[in-house]
Amino acid sequence: MKPDSRRKLTLLDVMLFVAAFAFAAWFLTHSPDTLGISILFDDAIDARRRVLEGWKTLQFLIARLSGVPATLCVLRLLEPRPSRRVLFRQPGFVACCVWTATLLAIGVMKTLGQQMSRSFLRPDATSTLSFSWASVVLSYHIDECGLSVAAAWLTLALGGRWRPEPSWIDRMGRALGYFSIAIVPLAVLAPYLR
Repeated sequence: MKPDSRRKLTLLDVMLFVAAFAFAAWFLTHSPDTLGISILFDDAIDARRRVLEGWKTLQFLIARLSGVPATLCVLRLLEPRPSRRVLFRQPGFVACCVWTATLLAIGVMKTLGQQMSRSFLRPDATSTLSFSWASVVLSYHIDECGLSVAAAWLTLALGGRWRPEPSWIDRMGRALGYFSIAIVPLAVLAPYLR
């Protein structure tokens, strides 16, 4: 009989999730975007602007979720866990890894681009590193995460490697993956509403 590699929800897991949400909330406190939910219920604005403000609010709220996939990756790597071969066949874990890697890659590219443009425009500006890109990366690049998750899942499915595990971590990862894929059409249509 194989040992059970499914991880039960523990107090440590809950504490890590609270820490991830707290870190995302702290990190985004200096965001240039303000969460204007009250404007969604204002009768003086037209429907088009209401949809755009709703999209901006949804992007800001999605940025608050940005720490969850990374936290799920860390939790899945803790014992008990299956072998790496089995682990990278689980669509929930793959979705969380791809989401995290996509955000990190975009963040690194944005930072390098920001620093290179500063060094070419003003040589004395390279000493200060601005972390204002974080809100932009976490808020406005959710569609790239959705496309990355869709590509990874398509690769798993076409390769015959789709092996979901009936654990809470894999199910939550799959829910985040479905959510990120569902956001892609909204992100594609949002610029046409302006």
